[in-house]
Amino acid sequence: MPGLDSNEFFDIFIQEATEQIQNMDQALVAMESRPRDSDLVDEVFRAAHSLKAAAASQGFEQMSRIAHAIENVLDEVRGGRLAVSSELIDLLLSGVDALKTHLQSALQGQQAPADDFTGLLAALRDAAGQASSGAPCEQDSGPPPPPSADSLPADAVHLRISILESCPMPAARAWLILSLLREHGDVLFSDPSPEALQGEDIAPYELTVSLASSLSADELLQIACGLPEVADVQLLATPPSQSPAPSQPPSSSGGSAPGLASPPEQPAPPPATPAQQTVRINVEHIDALMNLVGELVINRTRLSNLQQRFKEAAASDIPHLVSTFQQLTGHLATIVTELQERVMQTRMVPIEQVFMRFPRLVRDAARREGKQVEFLIEGRDTELDTGIIQNIVDPLSHLLRNAVAHGIEPPDQRRAAGKPPQGRVTLGAYQEGSNIIIFVRDDGAGIDPEQLRRAAVQKGLLTQAQASALSDQQARELIFTPGFSTSAQVNDVSGRGVGMDVVRANIEKIGGQVEITSTPGAGTTISLCLPLTLAIIRALLVRSADLIFALPLPSVKHVLSVSTSQLSYVKGLPTVLVEGRVLPLADLAHATGLAEARLQTADKTSVVVVSDGHQRMGLIVGEILGNEELVIQPLGKMLQHIRILSGAAILGDGHLSLVLDVPMLLRAIKQQSPATCPVAA
Repeated sequence: MPGLDSNEFFDIFIQEATEQIQNMDQALVAMESRPRDSDLVDEVFRAAHSLKAAAASQGFEQMSRIAHAIENVLDEVRGGRLAVSSELIDLLLSGVDALKTHLQSALQGQQAPADDFTGLLAALRDAAGQASSGAPCEQDSGPPPPPSADSLPADAVHLRISILESCPMPAARAWLILSLLREHGDVLFSDPSPEALQGEDIAPYELTVSLASSLSADELLQIACGLPEVADVQLLATPPSQSPAPSQPPSSSGGSAPGLASPPEQPAPPPATPAQQTVRINVEHIDALMNLVGELVINRTRLSNLQQRFKEAAASDIPHLVSTFQQLTGHLATIVTELQERVMQTRMVPIEQVFMRFPRLVRDAARREGKQVEFLIEGRDTELDTGIIQNIVDPLSHLLRNAVAHGIEPPDQRRAAGKPPQGRVTLGAYQEGSNIIIFVRDDGAGIDPEQLRRAAVQKGLLTQAQASALSDQQARELIFTPGFSTSAQVNDVSGRGVGMDVVRANIEKIGGQVEITSTPGAGTTISLCLPLTLAIIRALLVRSADLIFALPLPSVKHVLSVSTSQLSYVKGLPTVLVEGRVLPLADLAHATGLAEARLQTADKTSVVVVSDGHQRMGLIVGEILGNEELVIQPLGKMLQHIRILSGAAILGDGHLSLVLDVPMLLRAIKQQSPATCPVAA
């Protein structure tokens, strides 16, 4: 039977440790507002307990000690000997941050980070009443060796646990089962023993365990049955008769290392893939994909047979074969469509995976600013493409810090304004058609357009006349100007506009748009409109100067046929009147710089009206080709520098289509000389 791969064991540790640390982080933040919630206390205690054993099993001694110190503090809280306070939560969160640092070091192949956590450990032990104990507890080095089966107490519960034969790493799973069982009692005996499970030549699919617990035998049986990758659990009436497995498998030299004072030194593992870059897929999706692939294989065989029949067919057989071919291609189209939908579903993950990292951020920002903030999350079940999720963490972090630092007023100001002293920040998401809307809303002071106008004039961005001519919404848009701020001092979250240009650029880079609404005195909402996925889009195909361009449909507002007699010029720029508004025009081929523009001499000109959510532009094109669903491919090295392109796609007829980044295109047009867009008057 193959032995345990230490790198695979390490991967399991990283994934489960990441989840445990995240759970601790979230539960501690919630515990601050619900100090009497015993379930939250138990949740942090269990996570710290499991992490302590798992870290010790991998040789991360210092990480195990920190987890054990947190566990001891929570044990004091559980026993009613220590009260929950904001100061205690600060200390415990510092411990969680230290665990994150250790986990990051483990991912980088280091046994421990360079940071010194001696002071933190002392503070945690002091909080738990253990300051006098300078030496690490015995459990810090991992689980103690269990006694022999002969010395077990009469009231011990004995279980035989069968692990699924499909489990790829049974020794790792057996170790984790022991760690989980320790949450419900003391493991007195196990076969194989904990130290034997670290050997490289063992792969047990059966684990015998004896426990001393306040729970009944039936309760322990039910708990064991619910553990991951457990096939069956039997309750034994008598203690196990077999002896524990040897502490250490014999080495190649024939010697053995006694006991388990500390786990054997692990070789430095290679950098592992962080847990957040993995996607958990519903088994239903995998089964459906397997069925669809099976149908594709069948139809591939049918196509091969049909091809041969065409070669050998007489003229009279051709109509029948054509009919068969049409049926087959129709069936293939159905399969491919369903396959595409299923694959897209596997890429979709609940946005909660991102949202649940922000309560801590908001809590820390509120503490730093001396404000009282209630943080609410809505639409956590909304699903989004994993590729997009990875690109919204930084923008949302900035928006939330801004909402706390500059949206929510200090408690005394809120009372003076007739508001409750505690402000409210809401992070939410919902689906709207083919888009996902994510919003950050606060009930703070709102954004004063007049203050923004004054700041723009003071910074020399606008003249007084230009600032006065701005509508209130246009004034609010000033916060997206690079370097714009209403704050006199610069810090990480200074004025309302600092970093907002970066937020907009990052969101537009993935095909999204940023919108802002605000009412002075009532609050502000900043919304991100994002595509469901980056992999497949629906686009309007147009031809311009022998090139085919794809315009994402969310950016397309109208398609017009404009007569040359309708054109007029404003400062050399061709324009047309649409719905009572002057619409500027630009030749698409010239605007992209990828082809020479051709003088439009026809009586009618095709114009596609596009928008980035803030401005509209009419793009003059040679031909409208229609809508099509495109699979986006990354650009090659020669085209990566062209920022107005977001990718390319192969069309059904084999031609190449260049996918345009509309916001970047409109910016490029704005920077060009208007007189260089050739349209015949």
